[in-house]
Amino acid sequence: PIQNKPVKMQTPVQIGDYSKGASHAYVLSIHEKVWIVWKEFDGEQESIWLQNSTDSGKNWNPAKSLAQTKNGSDHPFLIKDKGKVYIQWQTNDDGFKLYSIN
Repeated sequence: PIQNKPVKMQTPVQIGDYSKGASHAYVLSIHEKVWIVWKEFDGEQESIWLQNSTDSGKNWNPAKSLAQTKNGSDHPFLIKDKGKVYIQWQTNDDGFKLYSIN
C-alpha cells in the first residue's frame, strides 16, 4: 500500500537566466549525482547550459555554457548509457550532436 508521509522539500534552486528564457530543463540522476541541462536565448543565439551536483542536490556547481547556435535548435536532453552521461542537442547549423559530460 502507498503510505502518505510528509516529505521535507529543499529550498528551490534557480536554474538558468530567466531574462534569457531559460527553459525546458531536463534532469538526470544516478545515485548522488544529478545533472540539469537547459536552453537559453539571448536575442541573438541559443545556448545550452549544464549544472551538476554530486551530493543529491544539496550543493550545486556553477552552471557552464556548453554550446551555442544562431539558427535554431531543439531542446537538449540527457542520456545515460553504460555509466556514461551525454547531452543530445540538434541544431540547424550542426545537426545532431552528442556531448560526453562525465
